[in-house]
Amino acid sequence: MFEFIKNKLRRKALNGVKVAKSGVSVFPGAALLHSMGVVCTIRREEDVAAFEQMVEFISGEGIRFSVVVVEAGKCFRSKESRSSFGGYCSEKGFVFVESGSVNWLGVPDKELLKEFWSMDMDLLVSIDDTRNFTADYIVCGAKSRFLAGMYPSGRVVYDLLLSPGKKEMSCKEFMVSLLGYLKVMQDGE
Repeated sequence: MFEFIKNKLRRKALNGVKVAKSGVSVFPGAALLHSMGVVCTIRREEDVAAFEQMVEFISGEGIRFSVVVVEAGKCFRSKESRSSFGGYCSEKGFVFVESGSVNWLGVPDKELLKEFWSMDMDLLVSIDDTRNFTADYIVCGAKSRFLAGMYPSGRVVYDLLLSPGKKEMSCKEFMVSLLGYLKVMQDGE
């Protein structure tokens, strides 16, 4: 019964988010990709290394990007590892949505997201292999011309879904596949 009420309240919360995406999707084309947003969910401490590799890869592509990292549950084993990762995110200018900065519904503190939600992005990528309300909430409020994700959320309508094709895919592997796919699509135009 509690889950039913919680899901009903979550739907209401999502309906309250001012959806920034217009009704028309604009295919970004890899060569024309100037700004990108990434919403990434970290589920285990082991995901941190893959996340850092993804950041390094995107940086090498010369694309201006902003990142919101969502901590799913209490994925860090110690306060030290959480604060170390939080420091890494701060140093890079990323938003780190810790489990303590979301309410019981999963709605994050809006002050954390103010700058991310104000950015105009050519592409917004959601890297989450399961349904995560907090990540969906963040994606709903972002201004993007094109949305790509790896899992049909039921709450967000993505323009492009790329299935991992295997049980697990790291953040970097997903980003390499996505940008490669965009380049192939652009060459086919």
